[in-house]
Amino acid sequence: VPLFWQQSNKMAAPREEEARAYLEEHKIIELFNNLTAQLVYNRPDKPREYLIQYLERLRTSKLSQLDYPVLFDDSNLQALFGILDPTRKGFITLEEYKHAMENLGAMDYDPHPVGADADQINMDTFVREAKHGVTKSTASFKQ
Repeated sequence: VPLFWQQSNKMAAPREEEARAYLEEHKIIELFNNLTAQLVYNRPDKPREYLIQYLERLRTSKLSQLDYPVLFDDSNLQALFGILDPTRKGFITLEEYKHAMENLGAMDYDPHPVGADADQINMDTFVREAKHGVTKSTASFKQ
């Protein structure tokens, strides 16, 4: 291996680490994943205009700390709860709740929510915790 290549590789490692740290600090990868998911899910006729509007919504939600746009809304989460509760008992088990949160990619949710002691998590608790967990884990900005 030529000497100049060895030297450039040694120099590249700190630059790569610096770039990785920058991407992590500013949640750039999460932002692009979020934008891509929104495009695939919504399939707008004018994707550039949609992205501009979506980025404006993200900016507004960051400034206000409210109404962060996520892929799953209440109706999606209620439908998921219905799938987890096919007999319509009105609750799911704590284990089902935790698996659902993991599958949603929720990082920050209450592992022992209201109803956990009775092993009965109701829909309101599930939706609230899922929204919170998904919002925190998919946020494209530092919170």
